[in-house]
Amino acid sequence: MSERHGVIPRTMCFIFCNDKLLLMKASSKKAYPGIHNPLGGHIEKGEDIIACANREILEESGIRAKNTRLRGVLHVTNFFGKNLMLFITTSTVPSEISCPPHEEGTPEWIPLAQLDRVQLFDDLKPIIQTLLDQKDDHFFTGTSRFDDSGKLLQLSLQVR
Repeated sequence: MSERHGVIPRTMCFIFCNDKLLLMKASSKKAYPGIHNPLGGHIEKGEDIIACANREILEESGIRAKNTRLRGVLHVTNFFGKNLMLFITTSTVPSEISCPPHEEGTPEWIPLAQLDRVQLFDDLKPIIQTLLDQKDDHFFTGTSRFDDSGKLLQLSLQVR
């Protein structure tokens, strides 16, 4: 019998502008300072997933996203000791919007061709590639597992 556990529902929001992606460079207050991560956060009780994604995008970047779509769900085990259910969304903006620093970190537009030049968690490149490759009417699900220090041990993604 498999072990059951509780999860924290969170959004992971990918905002694209042409060939760039908006990522948050984590502040020194985070468990992973300097690492770039998508915007996102906790889904509040009774909050719709897309409403949460749009709220988090606005809070962390000042961008009012209007075309946010749910593109995938990822069950994450032991990410810095937490089990998460990530609802992965995408949004696009017609032009780069300058985003002020936030307590979470500094939003930065990163060219997709230069993702290797920034520090990312090991699961992000495959997730980003899946988002770029999947058709608009497709959806992906998956699982990932980390060790206690945030190192990726396993990642499985399936496009549906």
